[in-house]
Amino acid sequence: MKTIFILLLATLSFGANAQQPFELSGRISGKENVKIYLSYMTAWGETPAKDSASIVNGAFHFQGEIRGATNASLYLNPNDKDDIATFYIEEGKMTIDVTAGDFKNYRLTGSRANDEYKELEVLNADLTREIRPLLEAYYAEQDPDKKAAILEQVTLLQSQVRANQDQFTREHPDSYVSAFLLFVSFSSLSSEEARNGYDALSERVKQGVMGRALGRELEKLQNGSPGSVASLFSKPADILGTPFELAALVGKKYILLDFWASWCVPCRQGNPHLKALYQEYKDDLFVVCVSDDDSAPDRWRAAVEQDGLHDFYHVLRGLKRSPTGGFDRSEDISELYGIHALPTKILIDKNGVIIGRYVGDSSALDEQLKTLFPR
Repeated sequence: MKTIFILLLATLSFGANAQQPFELSGRISGKENVKIYLSYMTAWGETPAKDSASIVNGAFHFQGEIRGATNASLYLNPNDKDDIATFYIEEGKMTIDVTAGDFKNYRLTGSRANDEYKELEVLNADLTREIRPLLEAYYAEQDPDKKAAILEQVTLLQSQVRANQDQFTREHPDSYVSAFLLFVSFSSLSSEEARNGYDALSERVKQGVMGRALGRELEKLQNGSPGSVASLFSKPADILGTPFELAALVGKKYILLDFWASWCVPCRQGNPHLKALYQEYKDDLFVVCVSDDDSAPDRWRAAVEQDGLHDFYHVLRGLKRSPTGGFDRSEDISELYGIHALPTKILIDKNGVIIGRYVGDSSALDEQLKTLFPR
């Protein structure tokens, strides 16, 4: 991991001034003498760059600088998210044709990354058409048994989509799209799987916007995975208004960090089981719940009360909105542990070393606790 981190620093230093110019020339049907907008990622997780251009005689033009390929959106009205073109832009000259009211059926040339993205879309087109009505039926269905049956069908189809994505990534190591697919799959990957996927990417892709983000996320994931020393965070106030220091618990018992949220349905459904586990192992285990409810502390407190989680420590993750419109992650506990999905649980031993990471289903946690504390 130290080697990867050193290589990452070298990549960041090498690519610090590696932005290259791009141009996007376009034509639009059905609009004239109004502004058209382009937003695109310059650094993943940060506020997108945003530019505007005037439509004159059905034509418009954008130019800027980016590193590699990145996600972009083109639209007339920032509030009309139903009429928007989403695609990949990259260094060099590109052209795009759109029709007002039908931006989704854009025609873009000059972007190799977008051509590859379209290739993946075609690969999954039939599956996507099958999934869409099933999801609509799932959210409309009230009967729990029928709802579960629909979800089973959706899960099977989604697994086939992921298989196609994995195949695409293996066959396109020099594609920026592969970096994006790896990034969005981080929640289901172990640190070893994520590292292997990252190492398989070309150096060109690693130096792009998404590749650089992957390198940073890989470091965080490793920090929150078995074998790493746990980050000993502190908070000025827990749910009771009392200062909290994780270091004060280390050495006394094992610690289970539970990353959850009041709005997370699987988290709430799993809380009765978490309470049962604690009752069985409370002599050997602390539970520290880290909630993604910074923007809604009242709902956080209500969920703790409704679910009867009074035996646990409770803190907010610490994600804040920054004045510039992005996020301030300087006090974010989830960043320290590379959390990409809820619920995620992390088990820490008495030496402060992480010995388990469990995303979603906690059956592996159950087995590990049985092994550690035989009854």
